[in-house]
Amino acid sequence: MSRGREATTRAASRAGYRADIQGLRALAILSVVIYHANEDLLGGGFVGVDVFFVISGYLITGILRAEIEQNRNSIVAFYGRRIRRLFPSLFLMLATASVFAWFLLEPDELREFGGTLFSTVFFVSNFDFLAHSGYFAGDAQLKPLLHTWSLAVEEQFYIVFPLLLALLWRGRRAVTLAALVLLFVVSLGLSAWLTQTNLAAAFYLAPSRGFELLVGAILALGAAPQIRTQTMRDGLSIAGLVLILLSFAVINDSAPFPGLLALLPCTGAALMLHAGDGGVSRAGRWISVAPFQFFGALSYSLYLWHWPLLVFARHYTMHELSSWLAFGVVSVATAIAYLSWRFVEQPILTRKLPPIRVLVAGAVTMAAGAAVGLALYTQQGFPSRFSREALDLFAGEQDFNPQRACEQGDETVLPYDRNCVFGARTAPSTAVWGDSFAGELPVAIGDRLRPLGQAVMEISATRCPPAPGFDAQQVAPCAAHNTETLRRLVADPRIRHVILISNLAGHAHRPSERDALEAGYRRAVAALLASGKHVTLIAQVPVMPSEPPAALGMMANAHRSLLTYGTPRVEHERRSAWANGFVRSLQGATIVDPAAILCDQALCHAVRPGAARSLYWDHGHLSLTGARVLAAQIPLQ
Repeated sequence: MSRGREATTRAASRAGYRADIQGLRALAILSVVIYHANEDLLGGGFVGVDVFFVISGYLITGILRAEIEQNRNSIVAFYGRRIRRLFPSLFLMLATASVFAWFLLEPDELREFGGTLFSTVFFVSNFDFLAHSGYFAGDAQLKPLLHTWSLAVEEQFYIVFPLLLALLWRGRRAVTLAALVLLFVVSLGLSAWLTQTNLAAAFYLAPSRGFELLVGAILALGAAPQIRTQTMRDGLSIAGLVLILLSFAVINDSAPFPGLLALLPCTGAALMLHAGDGGVSRAGRWISVAPFQFFGALSYSLYLWHWPLLVFARHYTMHELSSWLAFGVVSVATAIAYLSWRFVEQPILTRKLPPIRVLVAGAVTMAAGAAVGLALYTQQGFPSRFSREALDLFAGEQDFNPQRACEQGDETVLPYDRNCVFGARTAPSTAVWGDSFAGELPVAIGDRLRPLGQAVMEISATRCPPAPGFDAQQVAPCAAHNTETLRRLVADPRIRHVILISNLAGHAHRPSERDALEAGYRRAVAALLASGKHVTLIAQVPVMPSEPPAALGMMANAHRSLLTYGTPRVEHERRSAWANGFVRSLQGATIVDPAAILCDQALCHAVRPGAARSLYWDHGHLSLTGARVLAAQIPLQ
C-alpha cells in the first residue's frame, strides 16, 4: 500500500467506530453531568466540554481529509450531516424546554428564555450568555439553555473550518499543518490574554476556544509521529488519562480558564486519541467497558437533556437541589436521553436522505424554533398568564438601586471623589462601604438622612468586600480599590460614620480567603476607629434558596402563603457561623444583625407579613424595600 493510500485509510478509519473514543466521550459527559448536579463532587468537571472539543476536531477533520483526498468533498453534504447529527435531538429538547418554561418561568425569565431560544436556533447563544451572565455566576444556574453555548462555539468553528481545510489541503499537507499550527498559537494566545482581561469572553467566544478543536484537527492530519511499539501506545494512553483526571481535580471555577490551563485536558484527550489510532491502548481498554460505551453513545443526548431538567427542577422546588434530588433528575435525564438516542437520533442518522432535502428540513425547523423564541421575547414573556398580585411580586426583581453605575464592576475603578451620594444636597457625613451587598443600603439610609439635612456616600464594588489586603479572585481592581478607599476615608474629615457590609459567608468555603478577609477587616475597622469615626458592622444578610421575586410571584399565583417561603433559620445560622462570629469579635464597632430583623425562630423571610413586595431583588441582595427595613434599625450618628 502506498504511503498516500495508507494515510487516507487511517484518516477514513477515524470516522468509524472506536471503543476508546466512545469511552472518552463517556468520561467527558459524566464529568460535566456530575459537575452540574453537584459541583462540590467534581470541581473541574466542566472541562469535559474541552475534551469534547478535541474529539470533535479530530473526528470531523479525519472525515473531511478523507473526502478531500478522494475528491468527494461537498460543503452541502457536510452541513447536511451536521443537521442530521445535531437537529433532531436538539429541537426535541428545545420544544420540550419551551413547554416547561411556559409553566415554570415568570414573565421576565420567559422573555429571556425566548431570546436565548432564538439565539440557540442560529447557534449564537454564546454571545447571548456572554452579554447576560457568567457560566459560574449564581444566576446561570437558572438559565435552561445555558449549555448550548458550546454547540454555538463548535458550529461557528465549522462554518469556517471546512472551507479553510478544502482550500489549504489538496496535497499540501505541510502548508495545511503550518497554517493550522499558526491558528492554534494565535487562538491560544488570545485565550491566555482574555483570561487575564475578560474571563467571560475567553470562556464563551469561538476565537478563544478554537485552539481546542484545532488540537484534534492537527492530530487528525498526522502531525504526531507514528506509534511503533505497544509499550509506547500504552504509555501515551495512560499519560493522557492521567492528565484528564488531573484536570478534573486541579481546575475549578475560580481558575483563569480556558487559557493555558485548558492545555491540560486537551493534551490528555489528544494523547488518548493518538494512542488508539491504529491499535488498542491499555487506557483505551479501561474506558471501553460496557457502562462507558453506554454513556458514550448517549453523550450528545445526555448533554442536551441533563442541564434544562436540572434548571427546571430548581425553578419548581424554588431551592438548590439536594444531592439525592439532583441524582434523581440526572437519572430521569439519562432515561430521556436514551429514548431520544434510540428513537430520534439513531433512526435519522441511519436513514439515507438527499442533502438538499436535509438542508430544507433544517431551515424549516430553524424557522419554527426562531418564531417561538421571537414570540416569547416580543410578547414580554406573556404576563397575562399571571395574576396582578403575582406581577407586582415579580416586579421586585427591578427594585434595586437605580444608579447602577455607582457600583464598581470587575474591570472598572470609580475614584473616591466620584462615588455616588444619597440624601440631602450636601457633603456626606456617612459612608456605606462594601461589595455588591452594599448596593441598595445607601439609598435607604439617604432617605433617612435627607430630612436631617445629611447625606451618605456609597462605596461598593462587585465581589470586593471592604478588606484592604484581600485579593479577590477574578476582580483585578479590588486590592487597589480597598487600599485607596481606606486611605481616603481615614483622611476625610466630613465622614463621621462608616457602615461596612459584605457577603462574608460567600467566602467561607475557602480558608485562605477567610484569613485574608479577617486581616483586612480588622485593619479597616482599627484604622477607622483610630481616626475617630464611628463604625457599624452589618452581620451576614440571610441568603434565600432561589430568586425571591420569581418564587413569591409563583406562590401568589398558586394562592400559597408567601410566609412559607424562605431559608430555615438554622440553615442561615450554620452558613453564616464563621462570618457572624468574626464580625462579633471586632471590638469598638456597633453590630447590626439582619437576621434579627428578617427572621423569626423558624424561617428567614423574603417578605414582610401583610406586604406584597419582596425584601430581595435576587437570592442574596436586599431590594430597596428590604434595605429600608434594615436601614430603619441602623443607629445613625
